[in-house]
Amino acid sequence: MQNGKTAQFEQEVLNSLQSMEVELALRGGMNALPEQPDDPNPERAEQQSALNEAVSLVKRRDVLERICPGLQSVAGDAQALAKWITPVLLPMAIAGTVPMSPLVFACVAVLFFRVGVATLCKGCVPAKDKSD
Repeated sequence: MQNGKTAQFEQEVLNSLQSMEVELALRGGMNALPEQPDDPNPERAEQQSALNEAVSLVKRRDVLERICPGLQSVAGDAQALAKWITPVLLPMAIAGTVPMSPLVFACVAVLFFRVGVATLCKGCVPAKDKSD
């Protein structure tokens, strides 16, 4: 992805993050999101679907092995996490192994922020480079 498009995608992730944070604050946290994506409000249904996808991503070892190693040094706010996560996940999205969705990327950042890096990265050891 070209630098301009990468920057635009990162901005879309940050905009989605802001939208998610506002929604979560208004609804009282992650548990307040609708449990099913058939919420009559299409924006909430889209957010819930993205959150469901993000939950499945943070359970994947290949995703955690890419995200976790450098995440310990990232400042503890969701925006900083989103800025770190976006360029790390973008190659996976381009390869088609994760969704190319700013909202999903934002939800991954929200999960790391709300659940905690230590909790999500517990026991995650990056895969050894095959050239070793």
